[in-house]
Amino acid sequence: MAIAINTMVENRWILIELMYLLDTNICIALLKNHPNAVSKFAQHFQVCYLSSIGVAEL
Repeated sequence: MAIAINTMVENRWILIELMYLLDTNICIALLKNHPNAVSKFAQHFQVCYLSSIGVAEL
């Protein structure tokens, strides 16, 4: 998903790609197959990321 934003300084449009950084609690919900977490993840899995700290916590 991308959002177009008009910058006030230069009065031009830029395109911003949305990304989701998953925290440990969300990852645990996914591992436990929580229906709400799984359905949201299925919609946005291509732009979901996990930090190295989250990996270490898991």
